[in-house]
Amino acid sequence: MALSTIDLSQQSGTSLPSSSGLSTGKILQVVQSIHTTNDYTTSGTYATLFSKAITPSSTSNTILVIATVNFNLYGNGTSSFPNGTIELVDNGDNMIARSFANASGNVSTDQTDQWNSVLTLQQIDSPSTTSAHTYKIRYKAGSGRFGILGASGGSSDNASTITLMEIGA
Repeated sequence: MALSTIDLSQQSGTSLPSSSGLSTGKILQVVQSIHTTNDYTTSGTYATLFSKAITPSSTSNTILVIATVNFNLYGNGTSSFPNGTIELVDNGDNMIARSFANASGNVSTDQTDQWNSVLTLQQIDSPSTTSAHTYKIRYKAGSGRFGILGASGGSSDNASTITLMEIGA
């Protein structure tokens, strides 16, 4: 893949020179879903947490998917190393991104320590359709209890979200 260098010190304004050969797609639409409840599982089987659909305006456009998932790991009295998995799946339930949440180990001997943190999944997808295309966040526990944290006290602060952006070709 050939790389090009553009000397921006010789440019004025806010646009790239037309001779640069770089494509600068525009964001055509943005949709978002906010997860508003706390959900917990000890199951090792994937369950859908929340989803959002977007309808691309052209088959050549791409979708930038950004999911931010706030989570809680809890030993649940059964695990010194609670963990879980988050997946981003497309319209056909194909996994397009995955991340793992792992705790470093319980400090207490009763395996009831808890950890809160956040995972972010980002993926560019090319659905090649002008029909509604749904993206889902799924989760499962590995050991202990794995929880997804929703909006706290009716506020969207620190809520788990999925944001879909259609990028023009």
